[in-house]
Amino acid sequence: MPTILALDIGERKMGTAVGSTESGLARPAAVWRHSTRAGDAEQIRQLARQTGATLLLAGLPLNPDGSPSAQAERIRRYAEGLAAEVGLPLLFWNEAYSSQDAQARLLADSHSRKRRRQQEDAVAAAIILQAYLDSLARGES
Repeated sequence: MPTILALDIGERKMGTAVGSTESGLARPAAVWRHSTRAGDAEQIRQLARQTGATLLLAGLPLNPDGSPSAQAERIRRYAEGLAAEVGLPLLFWNEAYSSQDAQARLLADSHSRKRRRQQEDAVAAAIILQAYLDSLARGES
């Protein structure tokens, strides 16, 4: 069963999460500030090695009607470049509202403002990955 590394690609930061189809569970992993695509690729390569990930899942921002948002093409190109550098297959999944959901979850857990900001992108990546794993479990993907 594959281990999946999810990416929440923001303008300034990258959030990641790890999960597997076997467990059906996603967990937040790491967050870092973008440096260069090569730097991001190296971080992803290291995480993939540490976790045994064999697939990348990138969140793609879609509008409520399912059409690509203004950011979608930029994120698609960036993720495709990362996947090529890392050498892992890539899937995309709708990330609509994942950041808002992450903020709400962290706020509900009474995390400090600083801690919420540090973890938000990784929690958003876990939300994206969990939605994908749940769809697999329902036989939808």
